Amino acid sequence: EQVLAYYTKKGEKINPHIVTRLDRNTSGLVVFAKFGHVHHLFSKVKFKKEYVALAYGHTQSSGVIEAPIARHSDSIIKREVNDKGKYAKTVYQRLMQNETASLCKVKLLTGRTHQIRVHFEYIGHPLIGDDLYGGNHPCVHVQALHCCSVEFIHPIYRSHYLINVDYKQLIKLFNMV
Repeated sequence: EQVLAYYTKKGEKINPHIVTRLDRNTSGLVVFAKFGHVHHLFSKVKFKKEYVALAYGHTQSSGVIEAPIARHSDSIIKREVNDKGKYAKTVYQRLMQNETASLCKVKLLTGRTHQIRVHFEYIGHPLIGDDLYGGNHPCVHVQALHCCSVEFIHPIYRSHYLINVDYKQLIKLFNMV
């Protein structure tokens, strides 16, 4: 709605389509196509995305999490690590830590639903503010996961794009917890 309103205000008639998605309550970058035919072309594009996550506890300085993910048996929304699930691989590097939390840069090497959230719960470090996967916090009412970088080759122009945004809000949260 906001993208459509922006272009309507500029006098452009577009029909925006979401190209990259984020989990509900995850903040950060989302890529849109102005038109449906371009959206279709983007379906063949490989995106590299990076996130910043604020996790409970002290993670290792870096790590690779390889654990299959499947739908949880009791929920259509929740996912879990399960041997019968689809292969999933997450790589992370700790940027900072304090007494209670670790701020990590995270790369997805596969794209499963809730992958970062499930994998961090699996290693015993749920994301702060993530009520679904055990990261409840009495003072933080947002999920501490932010898409900070998207990289891709444009399907028409063949140009390389690397889009970065800051993650100051997560650093503020890090300093609060």
